Amino acid sequence: MAVVNRTLDASEQRKVAGIKSGVVATGLTLPVVFADQPLTIQAAQAAFFGISGSPVYLLTCQRFINGSGATVFEVGTTFAARAFGTSGLLPSGISLPATGSSLLNLVSGDVLMVSTFGSNAAVSGLALSVVLLPTQDIRTYFGLV
Repeated sequence: MAVVNRTLDASEQRKVAGIKSGVVATGLTLPVVFADQPLTIQAAQAAFFGISGSPVYLLTCQRFINGSGATVFEVGTTFAARAFGTSGLLPSGISLPATGSSLLNLVSGDVLMVSTFGSNAAVSGLALSVVLLPTQDIRTYFGLV
């Protein structure tokens, strides 16, 4: 259930987070978002510069469960990098599960990450943005209100 806020319209309730990085080679996993409160992923987009080879990316989420330890699950499917071309920047929409999927729900303490795959592949620049919707009115940061 989304936040019901009488002072902010629907678009103002969303948060945009992401990363910008220099050279990203195959086999790296980069943190994108630390969920400081329960959130729902609504959209994700990436842009790449200086592509070498055919790099492939995947959004994953790392979650710590008391008594069980850390677990990692995939959020969506793998996606390929699209290059900066003669027509300008080609942002790539990231394939996410259908709206309502529990895979889109982040709990406080989750870390959303992007992992790279492909042989001898890299990019010289990566920008990734994620649109998030808080799922509660009361926010706590590291257990504090």
